[in-house]
Parts: sequence; C-alpha cells; structure tokens
Amino acid sequence: MISGPNGPFSNLPPAIECHVDIISDLIARAEKSDLPKAVNGTNGHLYVHTNDIGVAESANGIVEALPEAEQEWTALCDELSSKSLFRRIDSWIFGKNVPGKKATTMFYFAGLGPYRKT
Repeated sequence: MISGPNGPFSNLPPAIECHVDIISDLIARAEKSDLPKAVNGTNGHLYVHTNDIGVAESANGIVEALPEAEQEWTALCDELSSKSLFRRIDSWIFGKNVPGKKATTMFYFAGLGPYRKT
C-alpha cells in the first residue's frame, strides 16, 4: 500500500505520486554504498544509520520509521487538524463514524505542497 495514515489531505492521484517519489528516494538512499550495513544486535534488533528525518536506513535496503519520528508526525497531524471543522462532527475523517471507536487523526491537513517539503 502506498498511501496510508497521516498522508496529505488532497486529491489522491497527486498524493500517490508524492508517495512514490518519497519511497523511491528512501530506497535509493538505503541502497547507497556509503551507509553502514545493518547488523544484528544481541537483542535481535537491527542497528542501522538514522537519517535527519527520523528514518532508520542501511546499505542493505532496510528503511524503518523510528517510534519517536512516528510520534512527532502524529502530534504534528493532530495539531494541524485541531481547528478543523471535521473535529466538530462524527465523520469518517477521524474515525468517529464507528460507535465506540477512538477518534484519531488520519490525514496531514497542511496540504500537499507542505507535505512534499517535509
């Protein structure tokens, strides 16, 4: 799946194109020969290089978002949507259309342009 939670709130074809660009760049960066190879630690975790955007990557093609980066991105998406009119209604946009389901931010509400720059 290319699109996922906290992607841009925009038309889908341009958002998918943006995701393809991001994924292609991550793969290219992970395959660069100047990055260290991932190594198994004693606890079974892979240790890899962490880049400037909170993504772990290595020369053997491993790319994984770090928990801290996921939390920061979710907090940013929550902040951006905090004043949205969608917050005032029981809409699928926040998962409120399912009784008993906890509401959650599902999109990046700053738009596609700023999303491409992050």
